[in-house]
Amino acid sequence: VELPIAPGRPVHVDPQAYVAHRGDVRNKLSTAIGWREMVGRGSGEAFQLELSGSGTVYVQASEEKL
Repeated sequence: VELPIAPGRPVHVDPQAYVAHRGDVRNKLSTAIGWREMVGRGSGEAFQLELSGSGTVYVQASEEKL
């Protein structure tokens, strides 16, 4: 899946879903721990990859569960 990135409009993805990027894209790994995770109602994604800049990010549509 192609996700366009524009200045001031970052994209957040699951690090395991990230495939590649094209253009002037910067990345930052951040934690996604909030009150929902503390009480066990979160999505289960402890980390997110924030991609910003200008370009395109490619991600896989779904994760394979091992």
